Amino acid sequence: MKSSFPTIPASVQPWITTGVFGLITLIAIYLVTDLRSQMQERVAREVEDTLSEAVADWEERLLGALRESVTTLDDAPEAAARRQQRLRQRWPWFSSLYVWRPPGRGRRAEPTLLFPTRPVIEQSSRLMRHECIAEANAFRDDAGIPASDRARILLRSCDGADLPVRLYAASEAAQLFEEEGNWDDALAALEEVDPGAELPLVRAAEEGVPPYRLAANRSHVADLLVKSGEAEGGLDLYYRLGLEITSLDAPAAAAPLQLVEHAALPVLRRGIGRREQVSRLDSALQQARRRVAAYREVVEKLLPAETEAPQSAAPRFVRDQYSADPYLLYVGSSESGIGVALQLEGRALVSEFLKSRGLQRLERYAVVRDSSGRWVEGSRRGGRVVLEVPLGQSFPEYRLGVRAAALDELEAERAGQWTIPLTVTIFMAALGVLALLAQLKASRQSEVLLQRQRDFTTRVTHELKTPLAGIRVMAENIEVGAFRDERQLQLMARRIVDESDRLTERVEEVLAVARERQIPDPTPFDPEEAALAAIDQWGPRLEAAGVGFAADLHPTDEVLGDLDALRDALSCLLDNALKYRREDSSAHVWLKLFQEGRFVELSVTDNGLGVPTDMRRSIFERFVRVEGDNRGRSGGHGLGLSQVAEIARAHRGRVVCEEGIEGGSRFVLRLPAR
Repeated sequence: MKSSFPTIPASVQPWITTGVFGLITLIAIYLVTDLRSQMQERVAREVEDTLSEAVADWEERLLGALRESVTTLDDAPEAAARRQQRLRQRWPWFSSLYVWRPPGRGRRAEPTLLFPTRPVIEQSSRLMRHECIAEANAFRDDAGIPASDRARILLRSCDGADLPVRLYAASEAAQLFEEEGNWDDALAALEEVDPGAELPLVRAAEEGVPPYRLAANRSHVADLLVKSGEAEGGLDLYYRLGLEITSLDAPAAAAPLQLVEHAALPVLRRGIGRREQVSRLDSALQQARRRVAAYREVVEKLLPAETEAPQSAAPRFVRDQYSADPYLLYVGSSESGIGVALQLEGRALVSEFLKSRGLQRLERYAVVRDSSGRWVEGSRRGGRVVLEVPLGQSFPEYRLGVRAAALDELEAERAGQWTIPLTVTIFMAALGVLALLAQLKASRQSEVLLQRQRDFTTRVTHELKTPLAGIRVMAENIEVGAFRDERQLQLMARRIVDESDRLTERVEEVLAVARERQIPDPTPFDPEEAALAAIDQWGPRLEAAGVGFAADLHPTDEVLGDLDALRDALSCLLDNALKYRREDSSAHVWLKLFQEGRFVELSVTDNGLGVPTDMRRSIFERFVRVEGDNRGRSGGHGLGLSQVAEIARAHRGRVVCEEGIEGGSRFVLRLPAR
């Protein structure tokens, strides 16, 4: 029964297979790509949830800590100072504390600031009217009294006055000494009055001393030290003084800050090896400026707006919206009913948040940006920002995000969810491609081999028919008595024998196609014997054909194999050298035997027609011949060199074709020595 399905031609089958396989591969790749896309979306959602949860958890803890610090505060200024000190030690992002009493009824209709207290301010006009200073100033217009003498009169007159007066007098006297270049006396005048470590700036107001005057005199001392050649001492004093000034509460620091900005920092920047001190002092200066700005916000805007008791209003944030490094005020009320504001450092608070537990896995690539996309804190590397969430009610103008590298790392951790299927798909696709290529190659090789066999059959058939036809003609002539002479009969018999030998030779070639040369029982032998046998057999033939022949045989180790087979291989190579010689020049053939390491090499070199470079490997396959001018009449069916290759493999060696002499060929048999 015949099949109802049409037969698919063999030449079309590989392409149908290719189409089906390609379609399956495309579907598999699409499914794997979709799997990866789903995994990426899942990772993005998880990261976004992690960011939101981290913000919510951090803000809840922050508000709880701030609320606790506000509600437990009483209205004693001393308690506020101690609380401020503890909070600065506890929280690196805490800056200042502000406490006020809410507006009352009757005469006290406005809120009263309890902490920080207002500073002691130097009254220049009052000081000028002081008795000792007025007495010294009486000599100001007397041109006959030198500046140094007037300075000594000023110091002597105010020797028993209060410290603020003596500080002012010392400052004026130092300037008079400086007019005459008297640095030592100017320095002595300032240092003699200054109480030094016994009165730090933070306690100056408690002693009734204006912080600015004490800071200005010490800044003057530092300047004189630098001018008088004691630069290192002056720079050290500038640095210590700057840190003292920037640690003051806002009311006391407002005036002395200009000494840090216009005196201490410029001089320190010119010093050698002071970069770290400059950086620290500049950072402290910026923080002190924010405290002054926040203090003014509290006094000028926040307190005037307090028209009712703080308990009636919920805690809230007041923000500095115009600074690149803003402060944040958390405003609430204590249980005792007083108003409280906690000043927080915005950048420091954000930096602390980026180190929180909820962001441990993303800390390397977490970043905070403002509403305009400008960097605030966090990572500067890792690619573009791919995910962002609001930073809560504390910083509504900020957004928390992560960079692309964070998602890439998380995706890499889960790569098995899609890389394993993709790897399997690629592996199967590669196998399919290799199988397809192998099939196409096998198909082409099959066609080539089939064509070679057809050509071989055609040539052999022709060569078999020719001797058979000759034998038949001569036998028929003998049968009908066409040759009666004994000599003619012998000549015909000889020709019949020659044609029979030729026919036998062709039959042997055909049989050689069906078998592969093997060595069932290899024995050790000296390869020189095979070379000598080949010389004995082919030397006379080459000389008779006018071909120069030379042999160079060196002693070698024995080879394990078949002596006759190796002799046949050399005979084939010498036969080819004879067949494919040049007719237009003197032909030469060289046979060489030598040993190189563990291998014995036999080479046959000629200066004949040679072998094209692109065929130096394929000529060792069956039925392969080099076609071209002066080659077709040489005979052969493309079997000799394949037999040589089989003999080489049987000896666990190989044969190669190389460039010979003057365009000829060089065939090298490389066999392992025993």
